[in-house]
Parts: sequence; structure tokens; C-alpha cells
Amino acid sequence: MKRVTWWKGMVVVLGLTLMASCGGGGGAAPTGTLLGPDGSEVTSLDVSAPVAAGFANLSANSQYTVRTVDPNGNTVCTATVYTDNDGTIPDSPYCYLRDRDTSRFTTDGEVNAMVIKADGIDAVFAHGKAVTTGDYTLEVFDSDGEEVLTKSADFEDVPLTKAFAVTSTAARTCASNSSGACARSFLKDVSNVYVTIEQGDGVPEGSVVDIYVVSDRCSVGYPSGAALQDVSPDGANVGVTVNYTGGLFTTGTPVWANPASAGMFDVVVDVDRSGTYTAGDLVEILDQTPADANNPGGLCAVGFAVQDAYSDGTDVIMQIAMDQNRAYQDVFAPGISDVFAQVQSMRRLVHKFGVRKYVVVHQNTWTDGDVLTDVIPYTLDEVQTGCTNQQRRLVAPINLLSPGCYDVVFDVDGDGVYDRGGDAVDNIDLDGANTCGFIVAQSGLVTIDTIVNVNGENVKDGTNNAISAKVTITGSASEFGSGATVKGYAVHGSQQGGSILGTLMGGAFTITDMPLLSGTNRINVLVTEGVGTANAKFGYATATVIWNPGGSAGDIDFLAVITWLSLTDMDTHFIKTAGTYTGRTDAANTADCHYANCTQDSNEALDWTTTNGSQTTSNDTSTGAIARLDLDCIGCEAKTETAWIMETSEVVPKEGNLLLCVVAFSGTDTPSANVSINGVAQIPLTAPSSIDSSSGNDMWFAGYLSQDANGNITWHAVNAVGVGANVCKQP
Repeated sequence: MKRVTWWKGMVVVLGLTLMASCGGGGGAAPTGTLLGPDGSEVTSLDVSAPVAAGFANLSANSQYTVRTVDPNGNTVCTATVYTDNDGTIPDSPYCYLRDRDTSRFTTDGEVNAMVIKADGIDAVFAHGKAVTTGDYTLEVFDSDGEEVLTKSADFEDVPLTKAFAVTSTAARTCASNSSGACARSFLKDVSNVYVTIEQGDGVPEGSVVDIYVVSDRCSVGYPSGAALQDVSPDGANVGVTVNYTGGLFTTGTPVWANPASAGMFDVVVDVDRSGTYTAGDLVEILDQTPADANNPGGLCAVGFAVQDAYSDGTDVIMQIAMDQNRAYQDVFAPGISDVFAQVQSMRRLVHKFGVRKYVVVHQNTWTDGDVLTDVIPYTLDEVQTGCTNQQRRLVAPINLLSPGCYDVVFDVDGDGVYDRGGDAVDNIDLDGANTCGFIVAQSGLVTIDTIVNVNGENVKDGTNNAISAKVTITGSASEFGSGATVKGYAVHGSQQGGSILGTLMGGAFTITDMPLLSGTNRINVLVTEGVGTANAKFGYATATVIWNPGGSAGDIDFLAVITWLSLTDMDTHFIKTAGTYTGRTDAANTADCHYANCTQDSNEALDWTTTNGSQTTSNDTSTGAIARLDLDCIGCEAKTETAWIMETSEVVPKEGNLLLCVVAFSGTDTPSANVSINGVAQIPLTAPSSIDSSSGNDMWFAGYLSQDANGNITWHAVNAVGVGANVCKQP
């Protein structure tokens, strides 16, 4: 087997041309670019950074193997990956060298021991302590195991050649145990999270720093000036003096004791103590800041996860299939998106340093031991320690899949069978039903004719300046009977609103009251018939709408789209600065915008330009802070409520916090929130556990909007559940 060593010996090859049969880029030479965690092109990496790269001008819709090789010639990591229709492998991390360094990470990469399955491991999953510094290479093979060649200036076949150095000079940080052993996974309600700083450039002995635990910023990244919002109950650790012992400093007390919220998080050491991210601050793994909020793909990885304990008695079922922008999806079609995958497991899985990612025919129920039969060759991938696998990977080019119903399975131990509790599976739609993990639909069967806003304007492929988020969609669907299911939903960047059912009659469909997200929406309509049968039909159409609420004269400052899974009654409460939650049905509390006093459907809204707030109408566009809720979704198919506010700077009192809480009025459910600030999407949130109207925790405190004396607003995720006013309260 021949190999291509990429960038070896610091040689730059110029004037390359490619054999016409080798690439998808119109004859251009294949290229590879080494990437820093922020997505910038680099020639070396710190040992704590993921080994990430982007490749282009390869054969389209084809599988390649990428290997990371250490200075001694040992293979450290192996990945099999696909190209898209342009012959590009999207930017991805391929290896986490730091996780394998058992002198700094605990043997299994976490504070508490977890189950490690010893059988059924492929040789490529074997691992040992990584060499921390030196010259590494990436090796690239095609599906036949042959090297990828280019033509040199003298027309000889040569491999792409350049080396990248792995260095260890910069100061770095990690979440750790009290002894300073780094970890990626901590047990919910059990583990204490400490922070360790390793001595290096940028943080000298005696430095005074502030330490934050923040929600992982995948899809939004770390732009300069981004506010740092600590998620732990006691807030940031400020004024911490760094004194090294043996090159390490570990906080004397936990930065987060027995964390109650499962999720993905980062450690940030605010070196300049500005309260914002600036160059020179330490981030455990820096997430790339997208250049365009509508296209938030790129690189991101988890600093650490808080997870429930491993259990082999319960299936790990979650959303996995997503588009290139990290928006979880149920439907894919040619020309729309390839199938990407990403896991954010709230529970520990069987632990390995590699995982097979399968696309298989859908099963309503997965049984322990089911053999995994791929419809296209599975991909093989490195995962972060503890299986906190937040890298978005192309697992199936859409042009290789036939119309149909599929599931995605992450075979974490690589044994080729489904292991309950150890592997993760997506065999549910976005509503939680076992219809399909995802659908590949046929183009040309469905057409969107109009998208009409509440003012009667057709805003299809245009701009909607109406205050209301709701639109009505009409169109046609050929070859479908009256029993077909019609479903519509909107996607903005990595955020997706809840799906809305429509009706089909005589080949024409209507979807009413479908909410948009602030900014550019991709409107998707899916029509299905006979799902689960041999003659199933899947049709799909898409359009765009830019929602600019209120137009240029009345832009919405804050917007939250709340969605949930089943036909329950979840109620959104958006509470004014200095206001309090006083109950589920308190219509007289005009500091709390909720269904009893603030629904657009009932022509109600709240004016918060007075100290206590007052009643107004939902079409009030006068100057002032007008808070609105679009509708009270009681057991409705929409399973979506949208709350928003205009001219937040007019809130009296201005300085303070506006709370976003969701109460379970009837039933048990797990809500999610998609939040936008001035049209910029924030990190989507899902409640860490279900909320229940009948007993126990009935309230989810999603987060709050803070505002300073100058009217600057910032979103703070809280993501905690509890009982009523005990959890939904001013921080």
C-alpha cells in the first residue's frame, strides 16, 4: 500500500497540475490546508489543538482515508471521510493528540471510571501515549489504498508534500480533577470540575486571571469581544492568582461543584480580565467563529461534557443527522445538503478513541445485538475522550443515496452491531416519532407556490417585514393521495423551528401559522406517503424568506422560538427587568409576558416602557419596548411558541435582566429554545431534563437577557429545571 505524505519537509510545490481522472475540481491539483482551531491556515499546532484540515479538488462523492502519523512513523489516528459533489472534504478535525497523552489526561480521559468494552475493537482503534512534540504528517489514501498524486512542473507524479510541527510552548488550560488530570467527561450531580493551567507563554507565574465555565460555543465561535457568561451557580472565579507547581496550577476549589446540568461546555481563562474573549485568553479548545451567521459550519469541539452515567439498559436515541450548517434535519435532497452527523450525548457511551458512523435502512426499534448493514460504506472517525463527539462530519453524500428512509448509528466500539447504551442512534424525526432518522426525498414532486405573511404579502424568496413571525404556505404535490402527510418548518443557520402539519386536498397543500426565525429562513416542505412500505413516496421543496421583524424602523432586539416534542401544553414566560414569576395564570402581572396577557392571537401585548409595564395591543408599533407572544400553543401540532421584544433600550428600568422561562402547564415534555439577539443566532438550548406539570420540576429557566446602562444586550444561557419561582428568578 502506498501512502501520500502531505506537507513533508517544508517543501512548497508550485505549478502543479492534476491528472484529469483524479479530481472533482475541473483538473486542478488536489490541495490540503492545515487549520488552527479558529479555522485559520497554519503551519504548526500546539499539542492541545485538534489536528484539523480541509481538502479540495479530489474525486467527487468519494471516500478517502486520512491518517495522522507521529514523528516516529506510528499511526496515531485514522479516519475515513467523504468528499462532496465538488470534490471537497469539509474542514474537519482528524485527531485529538492531547486526549491520548496519559501523563496529563486520565487513562480513560475522565475523572470517574467508566465502562470500557474490551472486545470487538479494530486495530485502527488501538491507541497509546502520543508523542507530544515533533514533526507530524497527514497521510491520504483513496478508496483503493493508492496515494493521491499530482503532476509536478516536470510532469512527474509526486505526492503533496509539507510537514507540520506540533509544539508545546503556549500556556493552555483544561477542565480537570483536583489533582490536575485533564478530563473531557464529568458525571452530572457527582463530579467536581476543577481547572488546570499548564505553564507556558502568555500566563507567567503570579498572573491574576478570571476563570469562566461557559456553554460550548459551537456554531457561534469566539469573536473578539464576545461576552463571557459563566454557567455555574456561583459565577466566574475572579481574581485567581496563578502559582505553578511542577509547571501546573490547579484551582484550590471546584469551579463547578456537582454540576446539575448535562451539556457541553468550555473552560475560558480570561487573562486580561476584560469579561470578554480577546486574543491571549485561554480556551480549552477554541471554536471557529463563522464568517456568516447563516453558514455556521466550520470547526468546533467540546472542552468538556457533563453527562449522565453509562447504562447498558437504555437506548441512547437522539438527533444525529444534520446539514452542513449543523441544523438537525429530517429531510435531505439533491442540491440541498449532503448528510452530516454530530453527536452531543447527554449520557456516557461505551468509550473508545474511534467510532464507525453507519447510514442504514430505518428501523422503528433497535434491539441489542442487531447487525449494522450500511447502505454506503461507513465512515471511521476519531472521537474526543468520553465520546463528546461534536465534530460535524459528512457521512453520506446525497448523490450516493436513493430516495428512502434511513437511520444513523454511531457504532462507538466498532464491533459492527448495535449495543444498547453503548452506541447512539438517530431513528426519530424532529418530533420524536419513530418515522425515520432522516429521509432522502425526490425532487420535482412538490412545489411551493406562495408564502404569505399576516399582511397578505407574498414573501416567498423575499423579505417579510411584518411584526408577526407567522406565515401561510401554499403549493402543490403530485403523485400523492389524500392520505399523504404534509409538514413544513424553517431553518436559520444552525437553528430550526418546530414542524407544522399542513393539509393536502386535490394535489394542493396549505400550511398555516408557521413561525419564522429572525434572519434568513430556508423554508422546507416535506410530503410523504406510505412511510415504512415498499411503495413509500417522499417529496420535497424549499424556498427562502428573510424575516426582518418590523422592518428597518422597528427591528426586534430579542427573539426566542420555543419548541417541544409531543402534544402537551408548554407555556412561555418572558419576564421584564425586575419582574418576577408569580404563577402560571397571573394575567394581572404585566411584568410577565405569557399566554394570559400577551398573545398576538388575542391582540394582546405588553408595553414595558413604564416601571411596572402595562397592557397594549399586539399591533402596537409605537416607540417603546413592546413585548409579544405569538400564540398560546395548547396541544397544537405546531408545538412552537415565539416570544420577542422591540426597542429593548426603552425598558424601564433599563439596566437589568429579562428572563426566559418555560412552564409545563399540562403534560411532560423536554422543550428547546432558539434565541436570536439583533438577528444573530445564539447557541440552541435543550432543557437538561423533562419538565412535568403534575409533580416535581415544572419549570425550565432557559436563560436571561442582560442590558447595561447604554442599552447593550447580551444573552446568558442558564439551562436549569426546577419548581416555579424557585428556578425562574433573577440571577
